Parts: sequence; structure tokens; C-alpha cells
Amino acid sequence: MRPPGRRWLTELAVLATFYLTYDLLRNAVTGSLADATRNAHQIISLERHLWLFHELAVQELVIDHRLLVQLIDGWYGWVHFGVPLVTIALLLWRNPRRARTWRNTFIALCVLGLVGFALYPLLPPRLLPESYGFVDTMVRIGGPGIKPQSAEDVGNAYAAMPSLHAGWSAWCTLALLPVIRRRGARVALAVYPFITAFVVMATANHYIVDVFGGWLALGMARGVVEMVERPWDRYRSVKVEGGEAPGPSPDGGLAQAVVG
Repeated sequence: MRPPGRRWLTELAVLATFYLTYDLLRNAVTGSLADATRNAHQIISLERHLWLFHELAVQELVIDHRLLVQLIDGWYGWVHFGVPLVTIALLLWRNPRRARTWRNTFIALCVLGLVGFALYPLLPPRLLPESYGFVDTMVRIGGPGIKPQSAEDVGNAYAAMPSLHAGWSAWCTLALLPVIRRRGARVALAVYPFITAFVVMATANHYIVDVFGGWLALGMARGVVEMVERPWDRYRSVKVEGGEAPGPSPDGGLAQAVVG
């Protein structure tokens, strides 16, 4: 077994390398404004057909309360990144094996997100014409440590389907719930994805269908990891039972770093 300090450094290196790569690719797969606008009209039409197009009503609940909007903007900008970091740290501390599985799920989720961004660029509500009534709160109001950002300031303003804010928040909840014992913390974890869903709509960054897309992508990512890990774990068990130490993966260890 690797020493705990070395394990933490390995995890940090894997996640940091992956996130930098993900960020570069996310910015590289920006679609055209025409495609993003067409897709937004499709989403709005679908939501209207399903009686789901209520994002403006969600925003109207908070838009007249400046301090609340600032807190929501801060949540959108900072909590989205902070909670996953806390999640992986707690998993490494309390259950390293579970940390491996959910780290791989996180990576698969982001990869599926990139596929969605590339194939289906989507104009978020905040960038729709003013006739729709949405307010771009990040520009008009801002929040703690949040500077105004226009579409040109964002690396990929059309990376909205699926919503990885929704996907990441649900990932945190599903990954951590089994290892958290305090009732208050469990309740906070359980409601966290729903608060995030409210936030992404109140800030006009996502449609409700984007949120469903993020949750669906997480389910798909978990399924992919399960399909990969089961035979890998079976292989390692056979090697150990046969008296052999499991060797590196055929690709020189990269898969072992990502799968376990």
C-alpha cells in the first residue's frame, strides 16, 4: 500500500492534470452563436411543451433582493469548485477505495460533459434577447469575488448542456453520504444538489433541462466506471489469490492511476 502522503500527492496530480486538460478542451469546443441560439429555441420549445419553462419565475423570486442575488452569484462561482475539493479530501481520508471509484466517476462525468458541449452548444437564459426578461446577474449585480463577465469573457459561454454544476453537486452528495454520520451534515448534503439547481436557474445560467442533463450524465458516468472497475477488480483479486502481485496496466500504469 502506498503511504498516505504519497497517495494524496498522486490524487492531487491526477486531478490537477485532468482538470487543466478538461478546461482547455472545454474552451476549445465552443460552438457557433447560430447553433447555440437554435438549440436554445429547441430547449425552450421542449420545456414549454412539458410545462417546464419556469426559469424566469425562479429568477423573479430573488432578483429584487440584491444581497441574496450576490450570495447566489457567489455560490455559483465558488461553492461549485470548493465542495468537490472537500468531497475528494474527505473520501481520501475516510475511505480511499471509495475515493478511487468516485474520482473516476468525476472524470467520466466531465468527459461526458465535454461531449455534450461539443455536440450541443446552448445559449443560456442570461444571453437570450431581452424580450425573454432574464437578467444576467453575474454582469448586473455580481457577488463576493465575482467580477462581471460578458459572453466574450467566458471561455465557452455555450457550455450549458449538460449542467456540470448540477452534475458535480449530485456527485458530491452520492459520493459522501455513505461516509458521513452526522445528521445535520447528511441533511445538508441531501439538499445541496437542489439548492444548486435553484442557483443555476436563479442566475439564468441554465435551463431546468440542463439540470436534468447533468444528473443523467452523472448516472451514465457511474455506469461506465462500474463496467470498467468490476473486471479490473476481479482481475486484481485473481492475481492476489494466485500469489501474484498485480502488475502495472498494459499502458504503463496510466489506467491504474485513473482506475485505481
